[in-house]
Amino acid sequence: MMGRLPSLLPEQNRLLFQTDPGTPGGTLLRRYWQPVSVVSELPLDGDPKPIKVMGEDLVLFRDGRQRIGLIGRYCPHRGVDLSYARVEERGLRCLYHGWLLGADGRCLDQPAQPPGTSYANEVKHAGYPCREAAGVIFAYMGGGEPPPFPRYDVLAAQPEHVAVSRNYYESNYIHDLDHNLDPSHVSFIHIQFIDSERSGTEGPRPKMGITNTELSANTHYAMDGAPTVHVETVPYGLRVTTIRRAQPGKAFIRGFEFIYPNIVTAPVIENGYTLQYHVPIDDHSHWRYDINLDRDHSYDHAAWARRWADTHHANGALKRNRSNRYRQDRTQMDRWYAGMGSFPPDHDGYLFEETWALEARADEQLGVQDIAIVATRELMLGAINAIQDGRAPPPADDGAAPIQQVIAFSIVVDEHTAWQSCWTDRVHSLKSAAQDSVSSRLES
Repeated sequence: MMGRLPSLLPEQNRLLFQTDPGTPGGTLLRRYWQPVSVVSELPLDGDPKPIKVMGEDLVLFRDGRQRIGLIGRYCPHRGVDLSYARVEERGLRCLYHGWLLGADGRCLDQPAQPPGTSYANEVKHAGYPCREAAGVIFAYMGGGEPPPFPRYDVLAAQPEHVAVSRNYYESNYIHDLDHNLDPSHVSFIHIQFIDSERSGTEGPRPKMGITNTELSANTHYAMDGAPTVHVETVPYGLRVTTIRRAQPGKAFIRGFEFIYPNIVTAPVIENGYTLQYHVPIDDHSHWRYDINLDRDHSYDHAAWARRWADTHHANGALKRNRSNRYRQDRTQMDRWYAGMGSFPPDHDGYLFEETWALEARADEQLGVQDIAIVATRELMLGAINAIQDGRAPPPADDGAAPIQQVIAFSIVVDEHTAWQSCWTDRVHSLKSAAQDSVSSRLES
């Protein structure tokens, strides 16, 4: 396939980037479990936390029984901010007139009302079910019964094999989602020039999960900036395969997935992956939750936290941001393509925040490297149409097993290797490892 790919129509563009309550795009995202916070920011006996998700002002809290509640931030009586409320055994008690709101949003007590009144039963207030997994708090903000909680193996893994981080960006979530479906950008904005890398003056460059090679990820991405991209649909989203030239007689093949409605997997861990959730705060800002699984090794969480503190402010915003022009140093550009340091999320902030207005996305001129972006948009628009027609949204996992081992890989192979076989081999290896794990547990 060569040449220009279709861009969005203006009305399609709005369907995807608008996520406030009542919007079609927001309705789609709300029909799935979404991250709303990290567990570390809601400690036991901690204070209520005001948050915004998809344009909704909410308060996240633990009641006196340590149950997690996510309810509308403003009291349904007179609109006072409930993040200041008293925490009691059954919920939050408003400071204004003592109304008690439970973890599910129900009004449980109205001490200023006359005795015997049933008015509390008539009060309607937003309240959403929550779950904890992998150090993240998830919520279901859609209507009706929640769907099954996702079965990704990272959400069921032992804590020492999981590490979580969040990046705050002043941009619409759709910029980030598109970005992580774009395979060719890695060969440009994130690159350290090869001569600089070989000099070793800035330390060794990691392999970032690439198997069957001794070369760094930086070297492999620098070799070929125009990968061949293949996409194929699966019931829960899209599989994306990229093929790059590598050393003579070799190819660098990378496989990852888009999972409904706003997840992209990243194969940056040799036997594991990063699950990237792109969660709107509103139409002009979002969080990216990176939930990392290393099946073979434990994380040093203290070291992880120190590295995070080096690059982020306490509120989750990156220290390189638009207020300081991402600390771009043009004297550094003989070593680094962007002149913005070595941390890819810093580069990402520039890409998302210093871009054109959301409405202008309909003016994009897309090329063959954008095929995964185009295919994902079609899937999302199809899912929006399904919901509007009264049909069920697509599943968020394959539903084939109690635990779904997510498939993501980066591998160097013989140049004649069929890319489809890389997926098959990865599926078989994960199944074999899972069976060996079950067998060892039974024997013990």
